[in-house]
Amino acid sequence: MATITKRNGRWQARVRRKGFPTQTKTFSQKTDAQKWVRHVEVKIETHELPQEKPDYPTLRQAIERYSYEVSRFKKSHEVEKYRLAKLSEQTWANKTIDQIDGRQLSKLRLKRMGEVSPATVRKELYLVSAIFEAARKEWGLNALRNPVSDIQVPSGANPKRSRIPPEKLLRVLKALSKSKHRYLPHIVTLALETGMRRGEIISLKWEQYARDEGLISLDETKNGYGRHVPLTRRAIEAIEHGESQNELIFPVTANSVRLAWERMKKKNKIEGIRFHDLRHEAISRMFDSGMSAPEVASISGHKTTSMLFRYAHADTYQLQEKIKKLSFSPLLTGQT
Repeated sequence: MATITKRNGRWQARVRRKGFPTQTKTFSQKTDAQKWVRHVEVKIETHELPQEKPDYPTLRQAIERYSYEVSRFKKSHEVEKYRLAKLSEQTWANKTIDQIDGRQLSKLRLKRMGEVSPATVRKELYLVSAIFEAARKEWGLNALRNPVSDIQVPSGANPKRSRIPPEKLLRVLKALSKSKHRYLPHIVTLALETGMRRGEIISLKWEQYARDEGLISLDETKNGYGRHVPLTRRAIEAIEHGESQNELIFPVTANSVRLAWERMKKKNKIEGIRFHDLRHEAISRMFDSGMSAPEVASISGHKTTSMLFRYAHADTYQLQEKIKKLSFSPLLTGQT
């Protein structure tokens, strides 16, 4: 917007345009002021004038704002909260976000690839990308470049994992029997008996538990579909160890469970097993028991059988016993 005003016998011209510094100049003649205004506006339109530099926040400030305005409304907030906190600990988090580029993120990617799975690194980098997109689209920082677009993001697919070896699972269960954490042994038992996710278990409320029917009702799940989970005797016993005076059966945070799980493994020198592998094991055992894919899917919550089979593995010993009962020799020899 341009304005021309007369002050003390002279004409003051001023041009304001969003994203550009305000331009001001004084003239003796109004016609000169008008010509100057048109000249400045043309320079703005043709981008000959430098744009005003936005007031960019530091990455740490952007993380705090994203957490408050976006992340806390997500179902995955507890997990994101932990990831955002780890990102804030980076030495370059005190830089303004326009100074963050692919160099910092590629170093972060390399470091994390040696610590966690490619799928986890992918999720962490996409979280960084979400912060920059929020700043660009919602905070008015239109000229900001998303640095994640400058680097190679790992594939989201994790390699297929085999079943938990029985001896390792036994070590886990023995270690849990000595755990000082009030709820961890029961949370793990429930995961093994039902195939429920960690987040689903720690968000369980007593109102979702129907003891007489032996069912848990899950309304809000990862894929957005509700389901009913049948309970074994051990699953019911695990639930009965919950906090009866609280709305939640297990009133703990995802982070406290994660830390207790990691401490237990470290103390007992147990490697190569993640909490999510308990769900994997539970689903595989459902198949071992003779349940069909649709039956297992109705319990696990998988939308498609292709997604389900990423987790399910038949027990090798049982397969060996079944295959021994087959004989193809009559076909091979031509006998009937």
